[in-house]
Amino acid sequence: MPPRNHGPPAPPRFLDGLPVLEITTLTTDSADQLRTSVAPGTAIRFGSQHGTALAAPHPLTATTWTDLHRETPTEPSWTVRFRTPATFGNGNRFSPWPDPAAVARSLTTRWNTFNPDPTQHFDEDPRLWRRIWVSDVEGHTELLPLPGLTVPGFLGRIRYHCDDPGVATTLHRLLLFAELAGLGRYTTRGLGIITLDSGAGRNPVVSGPQKSPRSVQRSDQRKQYNSDVPGSPAERAGGRSVQ
Repeated sequence: MPPRNHGPPAPPRFLDGLPVLEITTLTTDSADQLRTSVAPGTAIRFGSQHGTALAAPHPLTATTWTDLHRETPTEPSWTVRFRTPATFGNGNRFSPWPDPAAVARSLTTRWNTFNPDPTQHFDEDPRLWRRIWVSDVEGHTELLPLPGLTVPGFLGRIRYHCDDPGVATTLHRLLLFAELAGLGRYTTRGLGIITLDSGAGRNPVVSGPQKSPRSVQRSDQRKQYNSDVPGSPAERAGGRSVQ
């Protein structure tokens, strides 16, 4: 069987010869904490790995909730590429299938939870998502070992279509949000990193950090591993934030 080409998975990024770790925050407070609590020499822990910051976090890109909420699609379909596996479900039930209703419901809940402006919240009526369907898919399931359990994740690409203008606009904004915040469960562990194919009027991230109190920001910082941590001797960490 010939190899499938879904676009490359999210490989380690390097800057100045050091791996890059992107950090996304979804509130103003968490973004401020990232900027103010890390300085050269600060001790950092990622799970069982301990290190030392070599530099303060550096904002890379940013957008605002309002800018995301103003976005409108130019076509009623979106190709989503999963750069890391994504898993969905409730409780102890897990599925690798990026069902349109599950995707929209999950993103709506996260948007409404973290967006501080209630006038920009989306309707959570599940009947709305019946207007969205899958028109094309190519991918496979990967089993992901997590602490205490193993979950199935989808890796590949999927194309969503919607013929209702209002629902299409909502889905468009939610998928732009997902490019920054991830999709599905365990996004804080690196699952569900996605990108949208060009087109459909999508390009929410602007160069440089926004000064708005509600913004999406990407930062980076350097981290030096302690000698008892296996792997690369140094790491440069980067972060994004939704505020």
